[in-house]
Amino acid sequence: MRRFVSFSAIVFFFSLVVFRPGFLWADEKKPENAQKVKEAVQDLQSSDVELRREAAVSLTRLGPDAKEAVPLLVKALKDKDSRVRQNSIDALGEIGVPSEEAVAILIFLLKDEEYLIRLKTAETLGKFGKASGKAASFLVERLNDPKAVVRGFVIEAVCKVLEPEKAVPVIAPFLNDPDSNVRRKAKIGLEFIATPEAKKILQSQAKQKGSKRK
Repeated sequence: MRRFVSFSAIVFFFSLVVFRPGFLWADEKKPENAQKVKEAVQDLQSSDVELRREAAVSLTRLGPDAKEAVPLLVKALKDKDSRVRQNSIDALGEIGVPSEEAVAILIFLLKDEEYLIRLKTAETLGKFGKASGKAASFLVERLNDPKAVVRGFVIEAVCKVLEPEKAVPVIAPFLNDPDSNVRRKAKIGLEFIATPEAKKILQSQAKQKGSKRK
């Protein structure tokens, strides 16, 4: 007995191949990447600071394929070199495997004296999403960072980490931030949350701007 595949099934499969070409092997690590991860892990433990910096960058590029490097990257968050710490924060965000230890150290780094560290830390906690729950109150505190660019990244993180009903009231005031980029990030954040309350605030803001133009 001949079996027939429905036309809709063929179209569905074709759309996956065209628009998501990696779906067939998405959960498999590319063979060449395994060696790259191994080399980067070795270099991340080197006494040569340049090698450690480059190793963290390589792991960032490898993303999820570098899951086995997470413990060492967490350790590298305490590296004496600022660039190594920055690159390691980036790598953890791209790999996307949060751990309690990583979140705990990142919470501490939210108060780092270097604004780039604070910025990247907020970004990575945001990428971790709800897994960064323990960092929620610390992110809210960092909304008042003196650096506008940091405030912008913190707003993005707050939108992803906090529950919507808690995020909306702390983000809304930044629609009136002195910095235009921060205001833009607050607007995008509320649009992303898209709860009735968030929409109401955005509508009110739009009306205020419209009345001022008249």
